[in-house]
Amino acid sequence: MREWDEEISQLLAKLNLEPAREAAIVREISQHLDDCYQEWLAGGATPAEAERRALAELGASDLLQRELRRVERPSPQEPILLGTNRRANMIADLWQDLRYGARTLMKHRGFAAAAVFTLALGISANITIFSIISDFFFKPLPVKDPDRLVLVLQKSAVWKMPHGHSWLDFRDYRERLDVFSDMLAVTLGPAHLSVAGHQPEREWIETVSGNYFSMLGVEPKLGRLFQRGEGEKPGADPIVVLSHDYWQRKFGGDPSVIGNVININGRPFTIVGVTPESFGSAQWKLAPRAFVPASMLGQAHPDGEKWLQGRGAIIFKVMARLKPGVTVAQAGAAVEIVAKQLAREYPDEHKDAKVFVAREQYCRPEPTFVEFMPVVGSVFMVMVGLVLLIACANVANLMFSRAVVRQREMGIRTAIGANRRRLIRQLLAESILLAVIAGAVGSLLAHWSGYLLTLMPAGAHLRQLKLQVIHITDSSGLFGIHC
Repeated sequence: MREWDEEISQLLAKLNLEPAREAAIVREISQHLDDCYQEWLAGGATPAEAERRALAELGASDLLQRELRRVERPSPQEPILLGTNRRANMIADLWQDLRYGARTLMKHRGFAAAAVFTLALGISANITIFSIISDFFFKPLPVKDPDRLVLVLQKSAVWKMPHGHSWLDFRDYRERLDVFSDMLAVTLGPAHLSVAGHQPEREWIETVSGNYFSMLGVEPKLGRLFQRGEGEKPGADPIVVLSHDYWQRKFGGDPSVIGNVININGRPFTIVGVTPESFGSAQWKLAPRAFVPASMLGQAHPDGEKWLQGRGAIIFKVMARLKPGVTVAQAGAAVEIVAKQLAREYPDEHKDAKVFVAREQYCRPEPTFVEFMPVVGSVFMVMVGLVLLIACANVANLMFSRAVVRQREMGIRTAIGANRRRLIRQLLAESILLAVIAGAVGSLLAHWSGYLLTLMPAGAHLRQLKLQVIHITDSSGLFGIHC
């Protein structure tokens, strides 16, 4: 019996039909031609004559082609057919894998949500902690000539970690040292701030020496900042400078805020200025809400006067600016001489105290490098790395569980021609899609967490990590424990 498949396939080639549909039509037409061939043989035609008539009927079937074009829809040409080995455009391959991966994840939303949320938490924790480490140890302060700033710290037999100085010691160092062009003192503490029409809120404020802003080279956004000499006479300067963030949040950026009164722990303070947006503090990027002169420490806390007049209240962080040509080692030697003088004059308050000078940026390799700060940074980096590893391990377990469920799917794919490389590529595409989504969600969570840190009330603020002052106060807790 004559085989008609080749002739029929050539006839249907221009129609671009789906392979399965084309095969069905070929079988149907072939059967029709066989029937015609048998009828002509039964009517007395020779085999050659019967074949000629059948081929003539097939060749004259323009009507058949037109009808097929009308009712049959051409099959779309996919850039990649699953299971084939032909090479295709890499971008098209990836796009197809990503589309299929997206459909798969949408079909299994529970698995996708669990994997994305787990990875996002690990990523957000890493971004947040790394940004804090970067701000604390690597980024310079947004002030004038930050590379010339140093810290004057001390260690004692009681406090093993570096800490600050008393107000009286600060004044003695400032008067007796000539290796610094200027020195400032600053301490941080929580206080209750209230403005007219609002309930008091517990916020962080800085108590600073009068030259705080001038030494750092900070210009006011509005009004004026503290002047040299302010903050020297206790109770003489009931003024306050607001941070840019607090001014925007509480006063809506109102320029007429200068001269208004704000209450700090129930005491009235006159607003004289607002800091620029780029300035946070001399201690960290996240700014306190307000700045008051050191002379007003007694107004802000019942024991403030004692702290200003006693050498045992080591609550002030002392920062200095090196004179041109003076190295950190030279400054450290000069500070040690003054420290020994103070130890002889006030042996009870300076027993076994060791005073030294360190760069404001702890990451710099100076001889007086503060040893424990890199250790603290390394511990935090290891911790957040472990958090990310735990998150990845949890997601890996989810993926393994999902792989068990997909064994039948992978078996079918292998049966229809997909090789191992093709299956691995598809699984990698799905993993990349999960990672990208988790990264986006994690970055958003990190941004929100950073914003929440700036709004966190006093008593729970992470900025305490940068303080070099350790001081335990009474139960009123204005200054709490700073470390």
